[in-house]
Amino acid sequence: MPTPQTHQITVNLTPAALQTLLDAGASLYALPMFQTSNRTARPLVTYANAALSQSQNLAWTEVYQAFVSRTALAAGITDPAQRTIVVGASAPTRLGDVMTVGASLQCVVAGGGGGGAVSIQSAITDPLSCGLSYDGRPACAMGLSNALQVTVAPLQSLLLMFSTSVFDLGAWVEQCAGPGLLVDMTNTATRTVTYDLTAADPWLDADKVWATAIADGAPLADLLRQPPPRNMPQRK
Repeated sequence: MPTPQTHQITVNLTPAALQTLLDAGASLYALPMFQTSNRTARPLVTYANAALSQSQNLAWTEVYQAFVSRTALAAGITDPAQRTIVVGASAPTRLGDVMTVGASLQCVVAGGGGGGAVSIQSAITDPLSCGLSYDGRPACAMGLSNALQVTVAPLQSLLLMFSTSVFDLGAWVEQCAGPGLLVDMTNTATRTVTYDLTAADPWLDADKVWATAIADGAPLADLLRQPPPRNMPQRK
């Protein structure tokens, strides 16, 4: 079995940017990109750092867990306590696995799914949410019922944003809460980006081929939820 790929993004701040962000009480957040055709899917906060310094590293390994939750994933929820996924049960999964959720949220994992994705299905009638975790941190979530199987694949791109808003790990965020940068880490172990508030675009690497500037207020579900190829997944 090949060793899972590890990725790391180093975020450097100019001294002036660091001081401004600290004075404002800002934090650095990250949300991942993923692939699914399920329109209820939402990206989740996988990284939050309020203890900013001139250089911080965000690292993750391509080790995945499928999870199930009783947290309702619905639009229009205004109670902050209800906008964070609480994992009820989870199981280690590899791409190509199918996880079946049974009574008491018991999770059974077997092969036989699409080779580049994880499939999740429910054998009970309870309304549930489900998704993928990276390194034990919930990364995306979507609705799950016994009528529809969910298929989701991780993509190695991460959205970075600084914000004075406070988001918990596992919270879903509807809009980009500040100027963001989408960093593509596909087949790449490390990247370094710089943030400078004196520039027209504070993300100085937004012009790189592997980076995309994301506007403040951009809808994140549409951005980070990518559709799979047509006529997929294929069952083994």
